[in-house]
Amino acid sequence: SLLSGHGEAMALASSLCERGHILLALGRSASDHLARAREISDRLAMPADSRLGLSVARLARAVGAAGSGVPLSMGYAPEDTEGEGLPVLP
Repeated sequence: SLLSGHGEAMALASSLCERGHILLALGRSASDHLARAREISDRLAMPADSRLGLSVARLARAVGAAGSGVPLSMGYAPEDTEGEGLPVLP
């Protein structure tokens, strides 16, 4: 069904974001994961303030920070972590 396909696409995009942060934590690129997650989110017309929209934005910040040489915390950009360096998730 369409709803099932929508849910599966959202789960895939969310998983791509999670894997992207893991790759960044390992010092690897997550650009492909970000591009695929963003493509799915755009195709589903997810609002920027949706759970998926926020996940894609967090990964985008982390990819940008890593590309600029900013140290990440467990694959997350500094602005997305608390004082102890733990990711701030909704």
